[in-house]
Amino acid sequence: MERLITTLFADNTTVYQDKNNSFHDLMNILQAWCEASGAKFNVSKTEIVPVGMEPHCRLVEHIEVPEDIHITANGKPVRALGAYIGNQVEDVAIWLPTLEKIEKNLERWARSRPTIEGKRLIVGLEVQGMPKETEKRIKKLIKDFIWTGRIPTIHKETLRGEIEQGGKKLLDVELQNKAIDLQRLQRYLDMSENRPKWAKVAKTLIHVNTPTSAGKWEYKP
Repeated sequence: MERLITTLFADNTTVYQDKNNSFHDLMNILQAWCEASGAKFNVSKTEIVPVGMEPHCRLVEHIEVPEDIHITANGKPVRALGAYIGNQVEDVAIWLPTLEKIEKNLERWARSRPTIEGKRLIVGLEVQGMPKETEKRIKKLIKDFIWTGRIPTIHKETLRGEIEQGGKKLLDVELQNKAIDLQRLQRYLDMSENRPKWAKVAKTLIHVNTPTSAGKWEYKP
């Protein structure tokens, strides 16, 4: 498999190093390149994200780096090129900022006293695919928003029904998440030249974490 060294998007650069690489060598290379090209890296925004086995991550956490460079702790997600990366990062931790944003947005919408139809449209705008624990919290946010914190007087399945059948086509979060998962699976199974890079990474991770018949773990390229 071709080794991934760096990814660039707009003014963001992500460099991938293994345990045999030197961070200081990387900084020297970047400094030389900047001097030759006239470009400049914003060192104060540099994040070092340790990934892999715990002993390796502990070593990375103790390397000598400039004071303005931050080493990310275990469990803390870092946003890079539209995705969240990190070591021992839980899905719920990644979603906490989004949950807070959804909650604030729904509170703001509620102040305008929207109708039940307006609330249905707002829920559809604010909510997207998520982990199960987040899904549960989103369902509660939706229920509280639709009924303004009161006890529901219409069953949720009725609200989710078709308008022609007396429903409101309220977003079914669980069903939407299943549809999103199916779309991701379809892209993962796409073996054409258009297969996304994340699918190739996912395949490698699955192989790395698949035990052999003898119960041993080994990498299968």
